[in-house]
Amino acid sequence: MSRKVREAALNPSDAMELKKLKNTEVVKLCAEEPSNEAVWSEFCSRFHSAIQSSVYRECSQIGILQRSTQSAAVYEDLVQEVYLKLVGGDCRALREFKGSSENSIYLYLGTIARNVVLNHLSSVKAKKRDVVQVSLDSPLEQEADPDGPSLESSIRSRQFDLEEYFKGVSLRQEIEGILSQVVQGKNRARDKLIVKLAIYEGFSAEEIAQRFPVDLSAKGVANTISRLKQLLQQALLERMMLKSKSLGKGS
Repeated sequence: MSRKVREAALNPSDAMELKKLKNTEVVKLCAEEPSNEAVWSEFCSRFHSAIQSSVYRECSQIGILQRSTQSAAVYEDLVQEVYLKLVGGDCRALREFKGSSENSIYLYLGTIARNVVLNHLSSVKAKKRDVVQVSLDSPLEQEADPDGPSLESSIRSRQFDLEEYFKGVSLRQEIEGILSQVVQGKNRARDKLIVKLAIYEGFSAEEIAQRFPVDLSAKGVANTISRLKQLLQQALLERMMLKSKSLGKGS
């Protein structure tokens, strides 16, 4: 731990000193000083809005909030669950954070938020499957409801979700590889953060410019997203063509 971080830990009441720390130093300090309220207050002041935004985006994309009659309560619970993941296991998630750039923590928190929301969705689906299992023990009751979903359609629906999930994981890995190749220059880390927030988290250019430390106007963020999306599309198209050619030769 650097001298500056040590001094901040020894003087937790000095909020000004904490504000001088880098994002990576604040995260490390939280992991090493989990009972330091001043440090956690600084963590929340920097990252709470990003956590809220990530949870909201993930919920919106899969329709959790629209399906729930208590959407506000569900949303707040999921935000709190992200914090529980951060502090659980003696702050294991924070200790495992290996990002070196100032912006890497935002993507890390976004990933945790995504996992929390997906786990919630899995839990909800599991409860629904339990209800379906009960109905299988009463086939006559199931037949008495011709408007209800058939067992076959329920199975197909779950298989489709699983297939789409693995397709998404595969595409994400491919995008990561392409970005590592095509994004260059001194602003490489910033530009990768911008396009990932746009593609993975669904943030608009205005939201990225307002909520994240990218040092660009909304127009500049929009230009960066447009430029990198074009590079991604071109690279993905080239890879698809190569794959189709190799499959043609194999047949």
